[in-house]
Amino acid sequence: QAQPASPPQAPPAQPSAPPAGYAGSDVCVLCHTELESTLQGTPHWRARNPRSPAATNGCESCHGPGQAHVDDGAKGHILKFGAMKPADVSQTCLSCHNRGSHAGWEGSTHEARSLSCTTCHSVHAPASFEHQLVKTTELQLCATCHRQQVAKTERAVAHMPVREGKMSCSSCHNPHGSISNVKALRVG
Repeated sequence: QAQPASPPQAPPAQPSAPPAGYAGSDVCVLCHTELESTLQGTPHWRARNPRSPAATNGCESCHGPGQAHVDDGAKGHILKFGAMKPADVSQTCLSCHNRGSHAGWEGSTHEARSLSCTTCHSVHAPASFEHQLVKTTELQLCATCHRQQVAKTERAVAHMPVREGKMSCSSCHNPHGSISNVKALRVG
């Protein structure tokens, strides 16, 4: 018996052209090949998440429209986080990371001390892929500034679960700030 003809297949979806002023991530990685591999496997590269850069404007979601950068021989006209003011770096990150534990950043102690998201996190060169930290562990990261508090965790009886790795600083504190607590405690 003859099988019914299968319905025609839809042509594969073509990537849409980038908006005016944008070059597209495929153009970015022609020069910045090493940076593409640093994103693979990170939340920023998950196109299935509609809030991720990969689902929106790719590299230009964070670094801004890039066509002028491509056309400029001096390679300006792009957001370079290392050359930006801390508040501007954080505003760029907060354009997406503005919910949950990040909601208290504005007005936080860390913001008031002119730290930025990239003080603790690195999208392209993290030492720890958990939360893309610039140090291998959260405790090492916090110790960069909070030496006395971390030293207290090394005492014989104080903060033993932290020393044993069963807790971390963020078990009790929200490093991104708190809306209602000056010590940035998660509860209380």
